[in-house]
Amino acid sequence: MKSLAHNAVIFALAGALTLGLAGCGQAMPSASQDGSQGQAAASGDASTTSIDVTTLGAPVATYEGAKYIVSDATVDQAAASDEQVDLGLQEVCVVRPPAAWGSEGTLGWGRNSICYTRVPTEWGSYACNYAYRNESGVAQGAQTPVRASEEGYFENMGEVQHITIGEHDVSYVVDKGNESAKAIPDLEAQASEADADAAAGDRSVTVYAFEQRADKCAFTSSVICSVDAGATFDLTGEQLVTQLYEPLEFVPYDQAQTLDAASYMADMTIADAADEHKVVVALKGGDLLAYSAHQIALADPTKERSAKHPVSYDFAPTDEPAEDAESYEVEGYAVSASMVEQNWGTGVCAPLDRVLTAWVDLDGSPLRIEAIMAQGEDMDAALERLVGGGRLTLQ
Repeated sequence: MKSLAHNAVIFALAGALTLGLAGCGQAMPSASQDGSQGQAAASGDASTTSIDVTTLGAPVATYEGAKYIVSDATVDQAAASDEQVDLGLQEVCVVRPPAAWGSEGTLGWGRNSICYTRVPTEWGSYACNYAYRNESGVAQGAQTPVRASEEGYFENMGEVQHITIGEHDVSYVVDKGNESAKAIPDLEAQASEADADAAAGDRSVTVYAFEQRADKCAFTSSVICSVDAGATFDLTGEQLVTQLYEPLEFVPYDQAQTLDAASYMADMTIADAADEHKVVVALKGGDLLAYSAHQIALADPTKERSAKHPVSYDFAPTDEPAEDAESYEVEGYAVSASMVEQNWGTGVCAPLDRVLTAWVDLDGSPLRIEAIMAQGEDMDAALERLVGGGRLTLQ
């Protein structure tokens, strides 16, 4: 069984991805919030009704498939008032990742932003991030637009250059030393620093791009290039920004439309190590923390509104069940499961969690589940939550 230290890293990484997305200036509503957000003030007017990403698009996501983010509700717009009647531009950005992006990276994905990491190239790898910044619809005087204008976004970041890509007028800044990244609390900045620490001797080039999509609404993107030591890298900022836009399609929102792309609230498909089997993991109202080709990290809802149950599903595990694992059967699935108590800190007040590790046999392929059990939850109840109730569907 994996060490508890590794367990802690998994849950910490998932939390870091969530914080990184929230740090981009977007709200990340839970499943219970998203569908009803702004509905009280709707009156049938699309401009005052936030986009319902639970019904728009494909119900099941695949790692390599098209995904979308939306432009509205990127600030706190859940409470309707006479002063708050406009959610600003309502638009969908569809990302269609090319096959060359591979399947080795991890996605950070929320309502208004998405980040792809570890995209392989002949000179190293890169991470790219796409995000909407919408500061429309807040009460008068409640917030001064900061990041939804070119001047605010690029403040003190260096020389701003401009490029036209089709119908898009894009401004950008090239940062060869990542100095700007260190000052911006965004997911791409965190990924840049992590990559720099892990690849000593390599060099990195970061490009930040900005496009004004409407009044108080902008679309921002970035690419962080991690260049291997000794590799030849001669791409210009203009070329990198052009490449950033190649997978994108911008679609005006229509309540009657359907998309072939999925949102971060869709159920997620992961593949086994041999890519021979796939299983769909239902979110069941949980929050997506991280998504890769073989693994998904979630935060399951709890009865206590302030708490979440971290859980990860790994369909390509490299270890085996513990010797003391007990056998269970959950809705026809053979399951081996064990539980250990883990103190995550020091001192008498340090939190104590029960960490469950379960192995599910899916047509000969092992699915490894690691989760924090809820307070008062026994093994049978935990396995029913994690395995039963339509949680897993083998394709």
